[in-house]
Amino acid sequence: MRDIRYQNEKERRIYRALQMRLCALLFFTLFSLPSFAQNYLSTLVSIEAKEERLDSLLTEIGRLGGFYFSYSSDALPKDSLVTLSAKQESIEKILNQLLKGDYEYMEAPNYVVLRLAPNRLQLVSEDNHEYGKINTITGYVIDDVTGERIAYASVYEKRLLLSTLTDKNGYFQIKVKNPVNSLSLTVSKEYYRDTTVVLLAPVLIGEEDRNFGYRAGSDLNAAERTGVGRFLVSSKQKLQSLNLGGFFANSPVQTSLTPGLSTHGSLSGQIVPKVSINLIGGYTFGVDGVELGGIFNINKSDIRVVQAAGVFNLVGGGMRGVQLSGISNTVMDSVVGLQVSGMYNHDLKHVKGAQLTGGINLVHGNTKGMQIAGLTNINHGEVRGLQLGTINYARKINGLQLGLVNIADTTSGVSIGLLNFIKGGYSRVSVSNNELTQLNLEYQSGVAGFYSILKVGMSVLPDEKMFLLGGGFGRDFIVNQRFSLGVQATSQNAYLGNWKELSNLYRAKLVANFRLSKNVEVYAGPAFNVFVNDQTNAVDGYKAHFPFKNYEGKRFNSKTNGWLGWDIGITLF
Repeated sequence: MRDIRYQNEKERRIYRALQMRLCALLFFTLFSLPSFAQNYLSTLVSIEAKEERLDSLLTEIGRLGGFYFSYSSDALPKDSLVTLSAKQESIEKILNQLLKGDYEYMEAPNYVVLRLAPNRLQLVSEDNHEYGKINTITGYVIDDVTGERIAYASVYEKRLLLSTLTDKNGYFQIKVKNPVNSLSLTVSKEYYRDTTVVLLAPVLIGEEDRNFGYRAGSDLNAAERTGVGRFLVSSKQKLQSLNLGGFFANSPVQTSLTPGLSTHGSLSGQIVPKVSINLIGGYTFGVDGVELGGIFNINKSDIRVVQAAGVFNLVGGGMRGVQLSGISNTVMDSVVGLQVSGMYNHDLKHVKGAQLTGGINLVHGNTKGMQIAGLTNINHGEVRGLQLGTINYARKINGLQLGLVNIADTTSGVSIGLLNFIKGGYSRVSVSNNELTQLNLEYQSGVAGFYSILKVGMSVLPDEKMFLLGGGFGRDFIVNQRFSLGVQATSQNAYLGNWKELSNLYRAKLVANFRLSKNVEVYAGPAFNVFVNDQTNAVDGYKAHFPFKNYEGKRFNSKTNGWLGWDIGITLF
């Protein structure tokens, strides 16, 4: 740190005088302004003047506004003649016309102070070092036009009653005990306009934060670029995001009506609250606790623990915890925890946990856990766990797919459904004959380790008609390229002339498969059958004895019997 030292007694006296002036200014700010609510500068007045002395005109303006002007006689050309015509205009606007914008106005009880300030300052924060419970902030003050460093300028923080002066080289340092999340540093110098700079507690994206996880390469404007983000986040808030980048400040509570009407105003996109309550919708940097939105929540970066919205949640970072919405959840990084929505869960990276929705779950990365949807689960990576939905898709399955239609590029797990489309897996048709029906058609889909079967069969012999419809599952044990053994189990409804009294055939078979060519295979093997006959009376022309008139196999009861049969057929790939 740079020490402020003074070369001679004259400099020391100047410094002490400036210190006293600054203390007086802070005292005035602290004790006078809280009890002062009148805004003189916004008062509307009407006044006409022609070639009138400036000091006389100011006296009249003060009378109309109910206050007095205070100014240095050396700084104001009070005897200059001015012409003015104003009808119901603010006093501030009138002063700007009279004084050509070279003065600064300060309100105090019963007074408006006019201060000559034709120049402008710039405060540059150089370092922000934290040592335990003390923050040391250093920097320098320069002339905004010339770039010259300004000596003996006052730098102070009103709320914390902290102050210092720049040294002869324009440098300053302020030590803050028990540092807060933001500081408002004001710099003041005679003949310069006061300048206030808000310093937020800096967090560099990419450094590990034990309390909250922000990662290198995070796109902090991703949520704002979505269609919903462009519509709901104001241009002012987007500019704040561009200017402030990865800086954010923690806050115990933030509340909002809409993203633009919140307790932190246009800075809401840089705030990480512990509790965020949004009556209609809100917009924050992130949440490290609980966030509730009447309609929506929008976050630039990560959220943690609990987030709930009546319609949707849009998170530009990751989510850890529980996320609930009436319609949709969108997370543009990874999810660790539980997502529940009415219609749509969308995650651009990975999921470790569970997704539940009545509509669609969509994950661009991997899922380790569960995807459960009323309609569709889509995963462009690997699923290690469960996909349960009407339609399921995954690039790779290492677990269980359960649905009407299952689709995967590769699998080391199991897909259970009416139709299973696995790249490089089974999609084949078999035609067969057995002891009960002369013609049977099967469609098998899946992989050798587990495949689904859709099956129809019919008997067309005179007085032996019978129609079968059902499905089942199978597994093939590959011996070599030419030979494999298959185990299959099916269940079929049997139509015997009466739709109200359908019977059931349960069949398990072991078959030997012989591959004749790349696309053709023949098979044969024994089958064990159990038939449950729910037909009260036989219908003429339909089969009445199972499997044959003179052979019923093993009878278990009056309705149920079992027998050993056979199956022979050909499979086309």
